Amino acid sequence: MHHLNRQSTIPLAHSGEISNDTLEQLIRYADDAAGGKMTDETGTLLLLCAPGIFREALMRRRAMDVINDLSGDNLIMLHPGGDK
Repeated sequence: MHHLNRQSTIPLAHSGEISNDTLEQLIRYADDAAGGKMTDETGTLLLLCAPGIFREALMRRRAMDVINDLSGDNLIMLHPGGDK
């Protein structure tokens, strides 16, 4: 029996850069899924794109928190991060 070590396996699939048009489509797919309408294909696309979108959202939120912390009273954030 041939055993593959972890390093010789194929990396998991992930999405590349996500355009605004794709984001709009993903929103429609997510809304459909919340309403009970989802195909295997749309579910797969949502799951492939979710980690990258979540990472970007978290990085942007953290960056805005740093800007808010550094700006003192000179800047009022209308949408501060979730931990504030």
